[in-house]
Amino acid sequence: PADMLSFQAYRNGINYFYIWYSTDGGNSWTEWLNPDIGDGDYHDYSYTLPSENVTNVKFGTKFGATLHKYMNNIFVTRKTYVRASSDKTAFGTVYTDASPKPTATVTVNYSSTNGGDIHISSNNPNFVPSLTEIPVESNKTATNNGTTYICGVDGTRTFTVAYNPDPDQMGEESAVITISDLFYTQQITLTATAAKHENTLAVIGAQDLKVDDEMPNVYSGKNSAAAISYSFSRDGIATFDPSTNKLTAVGAGTTTLTISQAANDYHLAATRTVSITVSKHDQTLTWDNVLTDSDRTLEAGDRLTTNTATASSGLAVTYTSSNASALAVDAATGELTALDGGSFIAITATQAGNYKYNEASITRYFTVFKRIDATVTTTLSEDGTNEFPLGSPDYTIACNATLTAEALEVSGDEGVISVTFENNTFTLTALKEGTVTLTLTRAQDEGYNAISKTFTIEVVKPVLELDPASPADIESKVYGRVTLRRTLHAGYNTIALPFSTDVEELTQRTDAGDWVAQLQTVTHNAADGYTLYFRKVESGSIEANQPYVLHLSADVADPQWEGSFTVSAAEGATIQPEKGYSGYLDWSMTANYEAGMDMQGKWGIVNSGANSESGQGGLRLGGAGSTLNAFTAYITPPATDSNVKTRAAFIDETGTVIVIEGLAFDTDTPDAAAADTTHPAAIYTLDGRRTTSSARGLVIERRADGTIRKVLR
Repeated sequence: PADMLSFQAYRNGINYFYIWYSTDGGNSWTEWLNPDIGDGDYHDYSYTLPSENVTNVKFGTKFGATLHKYMNNIFVTRKTYVRASSDKTAFGTVYTDASPKPTATVTVNYSSTNGGDIHISSNNPNFVPSLTEIPVESNKTATNNGTTYICGVDGTRTFTVAYNPDPDQMGEESAVITISDLFYTQQITLTATAAKHENTLAVIGAQDLKVDDEMPNVYSGKNSAAAISYSFSRDGIATFDPSTNKLTAVGAGTTTLTISQAANDYHLAATRTVSITVSKHDQTLTWDNVLTDSDRTLEAGDRLTTNTATASSGLAVTYTSSNASALAVDAATGELTALDGGSFIAITATQAGNYKYNEASITRYFTVFKRIDATVTTTLSEDGTNEFPLGSPDYTIACNATLTAEALEVSGDEGVISVTFENNTFTLTALKEGTVTLTLTRAQDEGYNAISKTFTIEVVKPVLELDPASPADIESKVYGRVTLRRTLHAGYNTIALPFSTDVEELTQRTDAGDWVAQLQTVTHNAADGYTLYFRKVESGSIEANQPYVLHLSADVADPQWEGSFTVSAAEGATIQPEKGYSGYLDWSMTANYEAGMDMQGKWGIVNSGANSESGQGGLRLGGAGSTLNAFTAYITPPATDSNVKTRAAFIDETGTVIVIEGLAFDTDTPDAAAADTTHPAAIYTLDGRRTTSSARGLVIERRADGTIRKVLR
């Protein structure tokens, strides 16, 4: 492509000429210019070609004749241009630590045959081009009037401009990027805003501290190695160590701590403040010993050395008296000296405080008398309710000071108690159930202090203690609590009670191994002797004054019943068995309420506990000197057969007969065969017929200890 047409023309006989151009190599021509030729010597002419596609130019007259005289240095300059564009002209906000650095890409389209290399420059050192020069290739030539000229080549090149903000120069800035060759210059303006990050330094919120308190981690978010500086608005309140980041309260007051960090290349400076209020610690005073109201009532001449107080701070305490003429106090030790009568005398212990602790005080009030307290003598308690069972011994209230009948006032349910007054003593008798309040008052006099006491009495149902070793006469009435002072051992026992209950109430458990039974049937045969059958009582019910055999799975000590129990007079009943064998109906079982009853010739049950010699329990015939305690039962044999072979069995609720090993033959019986437990006492066939010892086959053996087994003989 061509750019400029340059030449020199000399006026010699002609005043003007014509210039034509061709775009197809001279095949066709277009009239272009008709310049005037100036007077005198050669003149320089230069015209921009009408198109970059011009291939030929010629000079001539109006009629087309070619001129080749009077013209010099005809030259056609190749077209030169530089066109540059950038993908961005604004970088926006760029932080100083941006990585990678933001860049703009510049694309350069050029034609520069005669324009030389393309040069790139920036007028701002913070905007850095990646190229400073684009060399032009020299591989094309053109010829004009026999002279060869070097022509540049069209091309496209790119480079980048990186923005590197200066930490010392913040804010908006711009740069002009110049792209030029010898003939053409283009400029691109780039803008950016340099910025640093906000400082992330933070501090704790306002603090309410006590003297000597420490507060760690006062600041956080330190974002560089820049040192922390600090200052207080008021000294003497707190100290701060930036190396440990800890604040210490040293004195009462209010101050503001300012913490700062200078800017660096990447972050702005920061200043933070925290309000700090420091107060003294409260301290408490306590008396080393707790004095009751009576301790704080003194008589003239008394001294009290145990009147010291202690401050929680450990600082020394001083003492003062509001009436030193009546009650003097040692300022250092708190020791009291009663001098004269006085009331509501304040003894104050004070700790004055210091830089760390507030002042504190505590006060006790004392009375100094020249009289003595009246002493009230009674078993009644002022705390809680006094339980007064009907039938219990009377309560009395007496005093060493003179009383009157009006000194005791009774309020509450009417008719619950009666009160008599005699010999300076009140006597209280329970009449019926209910609750009353007794108030005993007496004004002070010259010899005694005032009395004011209150007692609450609740009259309740009577209680009954059943002691088998020494039973008292049992009155027939309703009791609120009954206690049997006896340990019933695991295994077999006898029992008789003057009121109705059941096994569950007796044992306070529902155990299948706990039950009662009564004598029902007595049988006899020559081999076995007597067999006493006891039938289990349905639901374990125990009727008043009835004799029972009691079986327990575990010991029961001192059983107790609470509620409402109707107790009958202790008159033991006797049970006769049903008919078993003709002529042997004189057996019986009797409830016993006699302590130390003579058991000679009678049968008793020795249980499997501590009273059992065999460890299994059994029926035992009483010998000379043997006795039985109350609330038990015994068995009386026929008068003519008191020393016979005997065993026991039980009939359960279904009627099944069960021989009980624990109630076996009596080991004290003189019958030697009864004590032999290694040989069978009787032999039966499988259908129940008794047979001899020579029987063969599968038989049933019953041994002397009552056990039953199948044996193949």
